[in-house]
Amino acid sequence: MVIPSSQRGHYIVGVDFGTTFSCVIFAYSSSGGADEDTKLVQEWPGYSADDVPSLLHYSSVASSEYDWGFQIKRGVRNAPQPLAWFKLLLQHEDGVIPSTHTAASSAHTPPPDSPTPNASPNPDSMVSLFEQFMLASPEGHRAVLDQRLPDPRWNESAADTGASPAQLTKQMLDGLGITADRVVTDYLTALRVHAYEVICRNYGRESVESCRVKYVLTIPAIWSDRAKNRMVRAVSDAGYGVHRQDFHLIGEPEAAAAYVLRTLQPNHLSVGDTFVICDAGGGTVDLISYKIKTLNPLTIDEVVPGTGDLCGSVFLDNRFEAALRAKLGAAFDGLTQKRKSEIMANWDLWVKQPFGNQAPDQDYFDMTAHGLPQFQDDDIDIDEESELRMTLKFIKEMFEPTVSRIIELIDGQVEGAACKGLTVNAILLVGGLGTSQYLFERIQNHAFQGRNIVVMKPGQGKSAIARGALMRGLDGSIVTERRARRHYGITEYKVYHPSEQELYARGWEEHKKWSASEEAYIIDDRMQWYIKRGQAASKEWVRVEFYELVPERVGLGTTSVILYVSDEDAGPSWKTSVGVKPICTLRSDLSGVPLSDLQLYTNKSGQRFRKVSYKLCMRVNDEVLEFTCSSLDGTRQLGKVTVDFLAD
Repeated sequence: MVIPSSQRGHYIVGVDFGTTFSCVIFAYSSSGGADEDTKLVQEWPGYSADDVPSLLHYSSVASSEYDWGFQIKRGVRNAPQPLAWFKLLLQHEDGVIPSTHTAASSAHTPPPDSPTPNASPNPDSMVSLFEQFMLASPEGHRAVLDQRLPDPRWNESAADTGASPAQLTKQMLDGLGITADRVVTDYLTALRVHAYEVICRNYGRESVESCRVKYVLTIPAIWSDRAKNRMVRAVSDAGYGVHRQDFHLIGEPEAAAAYVLRTLQPNHLSVGDTFVICDAGGGTVDLISYKIKTLNPLTIDEVVPGTGDLCGSVFLDNRFEAALRAKLGAAFDGLTQKRKSEIMANWDLWVKQPFGNQAPDQDYFDMTAHGLPQFQDDDIDIDEESELRMTLKFIKEMFEPTVSRIIELIDGQVEGAACKGLTVNAILLVGGLGTSQYLFERIQNHAFQGRNIVVMKPGQGKSAIARGALMRGLDGSIVTERRARRHYGITEYKVYHPSEQELYARGWEEHKKWSASEEAYIIDDRMQWYIKRGQAASKEWVRVEFYELVPERVGLGTTSVILYVSDEDAGPSWKTSVGVKPICTLRSDLSGVPLSDLQLYTNKSGQRFRKVSYKLCMRVNDEVLEFTCSSLDGTRQLGKVTVDFLAD
């Protein structure tokens, strides 16, 4: 398909970079985003599939020679051990992944004065969508075998060392002398280069080369600001261009909402409908709640900040393999890599995917497990032909820790909406694990304190995130209001006057310190929260006024300010309070400010200073913190602000 030059616009590429698999979809800018006009990348180097493994193996680090995705053959003799789960290292740099059993819930207890939620929601406007968006039977969505499963050596090594797969990747990276950022950059480069070639094959190289290509990439809602900043650098280094110009970021739950809602029939939606998006993927599960604001055009408001945890489908695989190892010991550890890959592939194909769709009178699942010895206990039975029979009770034990954590997260979103007087009408499941019938039924049967909430599995569940990213690029964001995930603030600088003793009677006295330049006591550790957790996060700049006293004979240079955050419900008062931590240092270069513009100040000792007054401006733009430094009247930018993030 060659597009005439007179009709040329640009191409949009949606990239869902996942922990275990990644998905890419593209369209021409004038297509409107209809499914028939979008093209999912399904031809990958080495295999054909809707998504590609998030794996990479270096044959030469120095010359950046590597294989990726399906190029890495597993389940065969002498197959290389690839780098996996490297996406998680952007958030968890040491590779230590918090346990889903002990991770603190992101949901917060409603304050006593929270509005009383309606006793009974009215989901009627969305109930009729249930049948329309139920997924087909898993038999129609079978995964290919060896190529699509985690390498069993990750679990074997983890069992031997007590390390997680992410920790093992970190150890391998340390041995190679490279960072996770480098691996992410190289993997994203491979995705971009291959996607571009596929676009050229579809539209003609001449047409594509004469047009601009823009990208929208997804990120987890639970990522820290530092992880998001690292992702921006990696994407830019991978050749995607300049952030907010050539590429944009979108939260995975928001991308899911963009696709799901735009594919629903308009007459099934009503203004005020509130719903929870649950994106249950391979590594992470992300959630967020929205309320429909308008129907034409379709816009939504975020009503509960995004939450999530590391409790995706790979943890089911790990739990199953750990169970076999615990039961069979050396007999399992002695299997070849190929045999382990076959067993894990059969687990995925014949058990994990169809679990929940079994007949009412079925009380076991069978799969082939070549290489395993005869064995029998209350959970499993392996016969002489290596047929493995598992009880439903055993399989449920593999699912339950993950499923229970997901339900706990959903409960937090539902309660968060209730605290604002809103009733959740529907829960929409997307992502690879989101297609699970067992997960669907467990959520559907959950009481939610008597609330009548519809649970749905929209079509294209596995590619919904990439499709939503594409729609964000084609039509812009449908979210008109977002909620701050945490408090952001800076310590207050205040001169202490003895006449204000009563003002400081609440304990401020102990925080005072002497300032030689002010020749007075000051307080500089009281927190001022300029962006508050849960409040509407505007795209407008938040401006904070500062001043510094610089000796008259000293030239201006770089001034620094530490930005603090807190995830507590109420922002703590002091920087030493529990729950307050610094996340980055902001350095503003003021060397270009004319000295003649500065006010002179003389203290009581006759020392002369120049008073440098300025405003530090910040906002959350395109999922990432943005900063600038301006004059007090806001008419001119004073200098560039650089951001040095601290370790999470």
